Amino acid sequence: MREYPPTNTGEPINCIRTKTFLCEYRYKNETWALEIKAESHEDAKRRLLQISNGQVLGELKAKIPYRLGWLAKLWVWIANP
Repeated sequence: MREYPPTNTGEPINCIRTKTFLCEYRYKNETWALEIKAESHEDAKRRLLQISNGQVLGELKAKIPYRLGWLAKLWVWIANP
């Protein structure tokens, strides 16, 4: 399995209370958007400010629903030899 750098900030996020916020930015004279999961508008603003400390981990190939459980884990294991 590949090893990825830790992404946990040490502060757990409550997935039940999170909402998806749409953020906008400009790049090469075009407007782009990205989604941020956060518990509030203020939390989304703070998270957006921290993006400059982030890094690109790779290309998103698929979104696997969590409800698939062990099937999702198997798919990821097969896709990442």
